[in-house]
Amino acid sequence: MARTFRFWAALAVLPFMNGLVAFLAFPLVWYMGGHTGQLADPTHTARAFALISGFLGLIVTLGGAVPAVLWLVKRGPISLRHLVAVGLVLGNAPFLLYLSGFVLPATLAHLAAGTMSQHLLPLSSLVAGTLRALAIGSVMGTVSAIVLWFLGIRGTDADGLAVHS
Repeated sequence: MARTFRFWAALAVLPFMNGLVAFLAFPLVWYMGGHTGQLADPTHTARAFALISGFLGLIVTLGGAVPAVLWLVKRGPISLRHLVAVGLVLGNAPFLLYLSGFVLPATLAHLAAGTMSQHLLPLSSLVAGTLRALAIGSVMGTVSAIVLWFLGIRGTDADGLAVHS
């Protein structure tokens, strides 16, 4: 019973932790975007970024982390390495959905209409934006997996290390 509560409590923490990490990391994200100016209200923008990150964290936690971790538990003890790998994949899931659900259809529509050249960013901007999105998703997913491991799994019978200790 205590293990179950601890696991669900750890999952409940994740979206709030994602929001906090996003808020604290916002200056770095702003810098990574190549922005040179100053925001009129950086706290407001950081708060908005944190809310979006927390909301996406909630969706990924409910739609991805819960099923993935429950599946892993059925297969046996969970190692931190396996959970980080799952976090890395799930952290990038929103970007993948954005690419497949919006970017790809819009690109195909512009190709069909012959208007692609009017909407295409330089390749360097596309690559930089992709790498930035992957970096953010990777960090958020990895941090989430580590937090889930330490708060909800480590030291329980689901812990892969506990089996060998």
